[in-house]
Amino acid sequence: MEFLYLVALLRLYRTVICLRIRKWVSPRFYLIVCLYFLEQA
Repeated sequence: MEFLYLVALLRLYRTVICLRIRKWVSPRFYLIVCLYFLEQA
């Protein structure tokens, strides 16, 4: 049960990172990074 909680937390954290970097990087780079993160999930 703790493992599932950890995975959910990690996915939430990744989403936050994606939203944060969106301000700083170009849309194309942002898309590549987020797709990479989703592939790792």
